[in-house]
Amino acid sequence: MISERKLILPKYLPVEAIDLIDRLLQLDPFSRIGAGSAGSGNDFEKLKQHPFFKGINFKKLHSTPPPIPYERF
Repeated sequence: MISERKLILPKYLPVEAIDLIDRLLQLDPFSRIGAGSAGSGNDFEKLKQHPFFKGINFKKLHSTPPPIPYERF
């Protein structure tokens, strides 16, 4: 349960990430993006269309292999 809206986010986060986090952390669970009924302005399709997910093909996602982790050292 989200009980307050005091968000302190790192400044290096992309605008799209900040917007998505803000929309996911709405106090009212029914106004959160992805939580609305089908066809509403905040349904699961609307979540998938958010700019943060630009370039992701959700239809092929289940059959796409995960990326190979980058070795830092």
